[in-house]
Amino acid sequence: ETTTAVTRPETTTAGTRPETPTAGTRPETTTAGTSPETTTAGTRPATTTAGTSPETTTAGTRPEAPTAGTRTETTTEGTRQETT
Repeated sequence: ETTTAVTRPETTTAGTRPETPTAGTRPETTTAGTSPETTTAGTRPATTTAGTSPETTTAGTRPEAPTAGTRTETTTEGTRQETT
């Protein structure tokens, strides 16, 4: 087929990759401060900017199931202790 020089046939949003990454990987180009990788329940694999935890959540929920006890979470805004 004839294609225009230096173009790719797929249309992608700027900064995204068209392929679906394997669970647990980080897409090469991500929005600043986010951690979009799919994680195993109970893990926090990425430190995020401004104290948020945006990793693949449903409507603002936290998908991880933490072990009972206290978790200390250090963010760029400080340290928060969360008792579960």
